[in-house]
Amino acid sequence: MSQQDKTIQNQDIKEATETFKGLFSNLVPVDVVTITDVFGVKHEISTSVSARKQIKILRIIDDVKDIEFNFNISDETNIIEMLLSLTNNEKFLSAIGKCFDYAYPQLVSSLLEEAKENGLDCEDSLDLFPIEDIVSGIIPLFIRLAKKTMGAFQKMEMVS
Repeated sequence: MSQQDKTIQNQDIKEATETFKGLFSNLVPVDVVTITDVFGVKHEISTSVSARKQIKILRIIDDVKDIEFNFNISDETNIIEMLLSLTNNEKFLSAIGKCFDYAYPQLVSSLLEEAKENGLDCEDSLDLFPIEDIVSGIIPLFIRLAKKTMGAFQKMEMVS
């Protein structure tokens, strides 16, 4: 690789890093999210979890990161179509549900018991909450992790 190629590659890395910094600097993860279960009961859940839970969740996401979604992103992109394409993928939907199950096991287990007592056939969080509430419960986990990681990279960059 020539010196010019290395310089271009380093510039590309710096530009990508700056893009990520800009993206995550504007995102503010919330500490608590209110979600509603299938019984219509609202629950406030913390959007931070233990490191062990984060690791399990990241492993699940790692298993589905290579799923190809056919987004035609343009000025006329319909957000509903994008969400439907995500939720129509059973492997992705299952992974999102597992992430929620790992993040909030006490809530899920207590609601599963309640559902069974009420004669509902439920297996996991996907049977207990709407998709948008499951997503709103786990997305802040990733935003927080990404922001902290970018902050660590910024500190390392300042030192070097």
